[in-house]
Amino acid sequence: MAEDCSLSLCEDGECEPAPVGCGDVPATGRCEADVAEVCIADQVMVVDCGEDGLRCVMTEYGPVCRVPTDDDCDWPAAATTCELDVLVVCREGRLRQIDCGTLDARCVATGGVARCVSRVSPSMTDDGCGPCGCDEALTGEEVCDGRDNDGDGHIDEDGCDPIDIVAFVVTDKRGNGSYTQEDIEAEVALVNAAFGRLDDYGLEFRLAETIWIADPELLVTDEVEFDRLVDTMAYPARDAFFVPLLFTDKVYIEGIPRPGASTIPNGMCGGKRRDPVWQPIIGLVAIGKRRWETTVAHEIGHFLGLCHTHGDHVDAVPRVQGTDGETIVCEESCLLEADGICDTPPDPGPPSCTVGEACTIECENGEVPDGRNLMGYYPACRSVFSRQQALLMRQMLALRRGWHACALAEGCTCEPTGNSCPKGMSCRRLAPTAEGEDGGARCGIDGASVPGGTCRDPRDCSRGATCMTAPSGQSLCIRLCSEDTPNCDCRELAGNPWPICIEDIGRVQQ
Repeated sequence: MAEDCSLSLCEDGECEPAPVGCGDVPATGRCEADVAEVCIADQVMVVDCGEDGLRCVMTEYGPVCRVPTDDDCDWPAAATTCELDVLVVCREGRLRQIDCGTLDARCVATGGVARCVSRVSPSMTDDGCGPCGCDEALTGEEVCDGRDNDGDGHIDEDGCDPIDIVAFVVTDKRGNGSYTQEDIEAEVALVNAAFGRLDDYGLEFRLAETIWIADPELLVTDEVEFDRLVDTMAYPARDAFFVPLLFTDKVYIEGIPRPGASTIPNGMCGGKRRDPVWQPIIGLVAIGKRRWETTVAHEIGHFLGLCHTHGDHVDAVPRVQGTDGETIVCEESCLLEADGICDTPPDPGPPSCTVGEACTIECENGEVPDGRNLMGYYPACRSVFSRQQALLMRQMLALRRGWHACALAEGCTCEPTGNSCPKGMSCRRLAPTAEGEDGGARCGIDGASVPGGTCRDPRDCSRGATCMTAPSGQSLCIRLCSEDTPNCDCRELAGNPWPICIEDIGRVQQ
């Protein structure tokens, strides 16, 4: 080694110049016409999207280069409309269509704002819980999940086991790379410093294994390579849950350099489903050489289910319509918008805010976000997670730990009419074997469609439902059942080999 480049990259045998600051370019970057400017670790990088016939579009992660399409839009983020029962929103410069039917809902526009409004039948309130359902029953046994399971007024008093990190380090064909084992260990120490807390709700990480990947093509990992790795990564067969952390030279998302990227647990952040598409169980965190000191902690926050503090997800949560036609909101308004966390102040994001002395944040609309929050985009100030963020990460950690066992080997076997799968997974029958024998059933991660909602594939369904053809000819998520299935009128239906919950058909017929 001729020279240690620290967080800079080695290009053509020399370290890149030391960063000089980003001037007026915010941490989220910006689009100047079709030129993207991004700020990473006090370095400005410029990408001319227009040179390749692309348009520069701002997202909550920063600018991206995208192919112009007929779906391009520039509506305000809060503007929504209904096309029959499809909710249409403009998100990040492109029209997004959300089929309210997957939520067993209809699209309703009131006061100039459209929402997916769930339909509630009398049979859904016969259990005495009302249209918003019941609180989760206490299990009587305390586990690490951010909840008071035994009802004694204390959360996770038995503590949480340390979380393993498996580091995948990309090198060239000779095994030469930009990271040493000491670099990886130092990064884990930074993560532990970020996740440590004084209120016993912190998390501890430990480096369980380092795997070196001699694949020069991965030294620049774009979204195509990232998605391929998520689907095909040779994860080690470890019984304990782990965070897969890929260390590479450069991470690019839609043509723009990024400090890092992460999957979120089955499309969920802030406790809400943000992405209706079925997600892989394990996932991946990828880190570039050019990053901030808090980037790894920030991306692991995403991996454990946290949104950005400046995220805008006004379309993410359906409202509920009671039996009298009145619209009911079942949750506090702070849970229905932005990051879904109540103890993080509203954050418009860096483009409309400035960072003052002692990391005080001043925004054009008068709001005062917490610049210290690790899920914000004020990287020079980031140092802490809020209490509710810490508890939510424990809830998502419990989900991921439950899913992990079913991601190994051939997954978890189960009984379709029982509730034997880990939380967030449903039991699904497999296709018969080539010899015509019963293929059995395995636990699969839940999709976005609720029982009674529309579907195209069994993986679209959740809460123990599977995709079946209803008598109406419509494909719906319907629960298989037994006499012990709660809140279910279990009946046999002509042509079906298993009894089903008749409510899951009846809701659509209302």
